[in-house]
Amino acid sequence: MIPAKPLFANARQAWQRRPAAERLRLSIGTGISLTLVGYLLAQQIDFAKMINAELWNAPSQYEASLLTDLPPVTTMTADTWRQGALRHSLVLDRLEASDDGWRLVGRADNLDAFEHFSAWAAQRGWWALDWTLARDDEAGLAVEVRFVAQLEREPMAALEEATP
Repeated sequence: MIPAKPLFANARQAWQRRPAAERLRLSIGTGISLTLVGYLLAQQIDFAKMINAELWNAPSQYEASLLTDLPPVTTMTADTWRQGALRHSLVLDRLEASDDGWRLVGRADNLDAFEHFSAWAAQRGWWALDWTLARDDEAGLAVEVRFVAQLEREPMAALEEATP
């Protein structure tokens, strides 16, 4: 093993042999590199756990108001869906009611028509959860969408870790 004293002496001699401009560039580059490494490490630290997890996990008053501001769920029939679709330039080929919502298949003139139709449904408490949009021809889109009245959550069991 090499003693530390000769190792530092060799490093100091190599440093001093470099021109002053190069030493300045290396010093500035090292400072910038260390600052960036510190920034990246700070991004990875979970400060919420270090301070108080309950404080950070409690829903804020703003978030609570968002939940109460959700529109009420309107009962929808196949005719209501068809009329809403026609008002927003959608032609529905198939409507299927199920326990968890409605599946609609049809065509739209453009993406804006689908977005406006989804907004219309959301105002009535129905949310586009799964959708597929594909170019049907040069003038339109093939649309398949599932609307639900209740937003779904992932089961907690899948998210929880096993406790030893």
